[in-house]
Amino acid sequence: MKYANISDVDGWNEPVSEYFIGALIVFIILIPHTFINVFFFNFTLKNEYLLKQNIIRYNILIFSILYLLAGVNTMVLEGEYLYAYFTNTKIHFWSCTFLRNLQQVTLFPICTSVFILSIQRFLSITYSINLKWKSILLIFIILNSLSYINLYLTIFEAKYTIVNEICGYYPVQPYLNLLYVSTFLTAFLPIAALITNFCTLYLLRRKFKLLKHVIKYEDHKRVLINLSIQSFLPCVSNTPIFACFFYQIYAKTEISPVVWRIIDGIHYTQYSTSTFITLISIKEIQDKFFNRRNHVRKITIPNSKNISSRQF
Repeated sequence: MKYANISDVDGWNEPVSEYFIGALIVFIILIPHTFINVFFFNFTLKNEYLLKQNIIRYNILIFSILYLLAGVNTMVLEGEYLYAYFTNTKIHFWSCTFLRNLQQVTLFPICTSVFILSIQRFLSITYSINLKWKSILLIFIILNSLSYINLYLTIFEAKYTIVNEICGYYPVQPYLNLLYVSTFLTAFLPIAALITNFCTLYLLRRKFKLLKHVIKYEDHKRVLINLSIQSFLPCVSNTPIFACFFYQIYAKTEISPVVWRIIDGIHYTQYSTSTFITLISIKEIQDKFFNRRNHVRKITIPNSKNISSRQF
């Protein structure tokens, strides 16, 4: 890996032409995510069943907002590259660097949120300890402070740069161990959250062994399944990035761009699918969608037959 002094880097850099396909893939994948997250955010606010299930509703609203912020930031970043590529202009070094850092700042809260909410349910179900929202918010800020520190160090303390496929050059913060830790946590926290949810579900079944069909048991179960899905998707999409990132560092070899494009496709697909998959896993929501679809069929099919009989 070659380093260059940050003072030697021009304020405007040529876009790396080899990344064009990658930027186009990411941008296209993210196009529907804004509409999907806004639609289901609005749906969650108005759905009668979810209005009675506060915990599930809050979880879905939180992750809709987080995925929306992360996706919009990435679209702006990729859009800056694509604009420079198509117009044969240059990319502004510091604006691209800032947006690239915001990717970590907007992605990290998704991983910390699934972990914090999973711990909150574990304490509530197992020990009847209900954390207040102020406490949850404080834990959230503390865990995410690592991404804020990385942002500050990269923007204000970096002395050297490396070649980067999006920005042309990218600053290297002086404390790389912090960057490695945050990258590790991005993959580890969803896995830890998923394991925590499975443990909580096991303890829940033991606790309500003789009362399996009580409403309280079913409510807890729905919340845990909901959180498990929210944890599983980042596990699948973030772990390959983590593995390839550290493989390049310790093996001192470059991974094929084709592999990175596949990983990007897997990673950014979750931005559009997470909220939908989480909602559709709830039986009451499934019934609402399928009942509406069947209702539409009952209305349209007879009409189509009548039209056909008139034609012949």
